[in-house]
Amino acid sequence: MELHGRQADTTPMTTPFGRTLCAMITPFTPSGTLDLDGAQLLAAHLVGNGCDGLVL
Repeated sequence: MELHGRQADTTPMTTPFGRTLCAMITPFTPSGTLDLDGAQLLAAHLVGNGCDGLVL
């Protein structure tokens, strides 16, 4: 594989992770604790709208 005009020492991945990875924010409650229900809703929304995986 050529990379930046030079031959690279690696080969392309044969097992894809997916095409779209989304960086998910961490939701918090007004008191500053982790909002687990909000995180579940947000994760479901992102995956349901085309994200193949999430970066947390």
